[in-house]
Amino acid sequence: EGSARSFDAQCAFSAELEGEIDDMTLSTAAAHIEDIAFKEDTRRVDLRANLVINAAGGCNKTHSAAACGEDIEKRTRDASVSVLKDISHCPCSVSGSILIPQSLPEVKSVLLATGAAQISSTHRDIERIAVEGEIKLGIVYLGSDKNAPIQYMSESVPFSQIVPLKGEGSAIADCTPARISVQIGNEPDTLEYICDMDISAIMTQKEEVTLLEDAYSTQCCIQPVTSRLTLCETVGI
Repeated sequence: EGSARSFDAQCAFSAELEGEIDDMTLSTAAAHIEDIAFKEDTRRVDLRANLVINAAGGCNKTHSAAACGEDIEKRTRDASVSVLKDISHCPCSVSGSILIPQSLPEVKSVLLATGAAQISSTHRDIERIAVEGEIKLGIVYLGSDKNAPIQYMSESVPFSQIVPLKGEGSAIADCTPARISVQIGNEPDTLEYICDMDISAIMTQKEEVTLLEDAYSTQCCIQPVTSRLTLCETVGI
């Protein structure tokens, strides 16, 4: 009859991640689907997709120079570097209702809902931070207009969350939507939404350290070996 339908489905998965994760504190993990293919018959739909998993964590790495003898001259300097103090993450669930604009036709059924979360500000308190931001919802629905049955609308909704985080310094927060659901509301011309998210936060603090810039021997030739100095690092796997 030319009508459009949609359905929700869930599938459990597990995976092992590889990377330099020794002594690292995991802050967040997220997954999204790419390259979807489907095959259908009269009674079922078989879906195949590639699942992309991203994980992030952080740790402090320290580098030290070997003790110098009397015949070794060295040049050092003091520098201020960022040191990781704490990593934390917590779930956040946001729900509410949005009003359908009068310029759009009536909603008969919701076909698809997507969302992108963005943090606008963070406020630090004792052993916690307050995170504020907005979720940009995109909704595809089947409308009452027979000439244009497939309709699209977008809406931004605010959210806030308290995240436990210890230490004194600068806080950085990020969020990843995990599940978004939009349904027809009980009130006329409204839609009800639920968005589950993972919010991660990192606390860093400036510390003074002594860096070795150069070293040479007055008795023999030496070949210094250098490596990248990383004191506070987040790694994507």
